[in-house]
Amino acid sequence: MELVVTTLVNWLAISSMYILVALGFAFLFSILGILNLAHGVIYMLGGYIAYQFAVLWGFNVWVALLLSVIVVGAFGLFLEKFCFRPFTGDMNRVVVICIAITVILQTSVNLAIGIYVQKVPAFAEGSLKLGMIMVSAERVVTFAIGGALLAATMWFINKTKPGQQMLAIGQNRLGAILQGIPVNRVSAIACVIACSLAAVAGCLMAAYLNLNAFMGDYILLKAIIIVILGGIGSIGGVFFSGLVLGALDATVPVFISGAASEAISLGIIVVILLFRPQGFFGREVVEEEKHVQIDRQMISATGRKRLVKLAISVGLIIIVALLPLFIKKVYLLHVFILTLIYIIAAASLRLITISGQFPLAHAAFMGIGAYAAAIPSKWFGWPVWLTIPLGGLVAMGIGILIGYPFARLRALYYAMVSLFFGTGILYFIFTFGIWTGSYSGLSGIPPILPGSKIIYYYFFLVVTSLCLLALYRFESCRIGTSLKAVAQSYMLASSVGINEAWYRVLALAAGCFFAGIAGAFYAHYNLTISYTSFNLNSTLWLFMYVLIGGINSFAGPIIGTALMVIVPEVFRVLKQFAPYISAVILLIVVYAMPEGLVGLPQLIRSWYMKIREGRRIPHAS
Repeated sequence: MELVVTTLVNWLAISSMYILVALGFAFLFSILGILNLAHGVIYMLGGYIAYQFAVLWGFNVWVALLLSVIVVGAFGLFLEKFCFRPFTGDMNRVVVICIAITVILQTSVNLAIGIYVQKVPAFAEGSLKLGMIMVSAERVVTFAIGGALLAATMWFINKTKPGQQMLAIGQNRLGAILQGIPVNRVSAIACVIACSLAAVAGCLMAAYLNLNAFMGDYILLKAIIIVILGGIGSIGGVFFSGLVLGALDATVPVFISGAASEAISLGIIVVILLFRPQGFFGREVVEEEKHVQIDRQMISATGRKRLVKLAISVGLIIIVALLPLFIKKVYLLHVFILTLIYIIAAASLRLITISGQFPLAHAAFMGIGAYAAAIPSKWFGWPVWLTIPLGGLVAMGIGILIGYPFARLRALYYAMVSLFFGTGILYFIFTFGIWTGSYSGLSGIPPILPGSKIIYYYFFLVVTSLCLLALYRFESCRIGTSLKAVAQSYMLASSVGINEAWYRVLALAAGCFFAGIAGAFYAHYNLTISYTSFNLNSTLWLFMYVLIGGINSFAGPIIGTALMVIVPEVFRVLKQFAPYISAVILLIVVYAMPEGLVGLPQLIRSWYMKIREGRRIPHAS
């Protein structure tokens, strides 16, 4: 009986915190149309600010909670005005901004407070006696505060004018504008509420969980699960799915401990979404017909332009081929080799995106290829030249098995389901630790070649060139044209006989194959692999490489990967400050280069033409 009551209390406490964070995430997504991937780090920020006030400055813990909410709420107002509002409707650039915010805040917390275990003082000491059973007073207080805030939030939404305006904007933003609703002001209020709710959850959870700079990654996954499972646009669905997820997280570990319990919970959620992709109370979001800019490299060029492109390509190939002659440091060669491997992964990710899909598990497929190649090579002595293609084929096979039932999912549903799958792969790695090395990683993997880094560099240069050539031919052939047609208008493509689902699965299969190949090469080159190399953050960084370089150009992933991998290494002497360099690059590209780095020459040309026209006008007058 005591176990039942304790589990019930844990369920209510966990569910209330999940719902607080997910409700704020749902606000931003429904009202602003923003996939706020920085919501987890805002949750973390609330906990650390409370720690700063309560522990370091000696404030009462309840006062610290209030001050944390005020500070994080003000930060939310800043985010809405300067980071989200300018890019409403542009999910790619918002994702880049969220990653930059995450990097900046996580690095700042590590520098300011350190990586040591921290904890906020308890909001309630001791235990409460319920008959013959003792339960934690901290959990009861957590549930009480969470429940009260959720009730107040629902009252605000349903009974106040700003709340009704939020619902109107979420249903039809254009219609709300035509009716005179102050969209910007209401959006700012929604962002403040969303960040404040996340701050409260971070403070309460920090009272009985240890603080760390990456604690928001886990809660972000839970928030996304709740929003998708409840149904996009359904506030009531957030409450229901939060209770369901809290029940799974509170009861499954009672019977199955460790990562296996998380894997089972995610598996149940994926099965539910297979039969109910729009969630419990939502309706499936219809993918908007969009006009994607066609890659200029795919348009046949003639005359001088074609010769210029050919000359530039040949020049770059010569420079890259001669690079080892001018580099004496072995570590720099190692960085260039890793860059070549990640170029394959980033280019294969872009191949999937040209079909209109937004996969959030690409790094997981890279991990599948890595472990599929490393395990038989290490434990069974299989030759390396057999395990490398095996890694690609296994990743492709699993990609097809996952992609076929999910091919009918559009918009963000496919992205979210792929996210759950990628997380499940990591838990699978933990569960079979005897073969995979679990949390410590798998080491002692046989190498590809004997010899120096120079030999490896030229080997991977050839391999990367062949993979890029295959991906380019795939994209430029009739299949690639059909994939772009599906991305631009799946309804029109279907009307002319293009099998939308088949082409989406084909793109996923090809992309996963090359991701698996990249993972297999990574394993046999690095000789040790760990789950941290293939988690959600790794997938998001692959997206960063594609978006920074330019998602509408085949050269985009190449340029973006080279910049985002090599440049931070150049500033490695800055040590703990190096992540700021990556964040600054992300922000510069987002605000100044809408088409990515590949659009920089055209942007410079347009700036030059404007300056030139500005000089002509006074002269003419």
